[in-house]
Amino acid sequence: MASSVQISDLVRWPKKIVQGYHAGIVKTIRTSVRMHAPVLFQASIAGVKPYQPVNTGDYKRSGKVKDITDGSLFYNPTIQASIIERGRRAGVGVSRAGQEALARWVHLHGMDRAPVSKRERSARRKMRAAGAEKGAFRLRSRWQQDNRARAIAFLIARAIKRRGLPAKNVIGGMKAELTRRVIDDVEGLLVRGVA
Repeated sequence: MASSVQISDLVRWPKKIVQGYHAGIVKTIRTSVRMHAPVLFQASIAGVKPYQPVNTGDYKRSGKVKDITDGSLFYNPTIQASIIERGRRAGVGVSRAGQEALARWVHLHGMDRAPVSKRERSARRKMRAAGAEKGAFRLRSRWQQDNRARAIAFLIARAIKRRGLPAKNVIGGMKAELTRRVIDDVEGLLVRGVA
């Protein structure tokens, strides 16, 4: 999903004025999009309800601006951007890479930690007192934790397949405000240029 602003979006002024200041208008559009789009993108993410589409910050940091003919384009190249923007219909399964991402999400949120019983705590104390290697114990614990994270991610993926995911439309939702700000900047250019 992308949001673009071009000269064709600026229909307020006569063609003669637009043609006379064409290079300056294109430069102003590009500068204005580079200045306003990242700020609006962050604000759009913060305004998503009930859940913000932010986990590790990968999506939030990945907004890019690209110059196109007669304007500029703001887009997000991350893998999850299309799912966040457009959603996912029910009945579509989650890929292996998607399940691995869900497993990382489960781990970051601490959902993969097993409850520790009194018996296990006492066994850990005995192992430490006996001088058992901590590395082997940690490796085993980490392996079990990874397996729990994958199992929970599998269940979440099944729920996503059953229910789908709603579209957040973050970039598409900011297009009107971005266009308004660009038009304000271009109007400032034209006022300075005409005077």
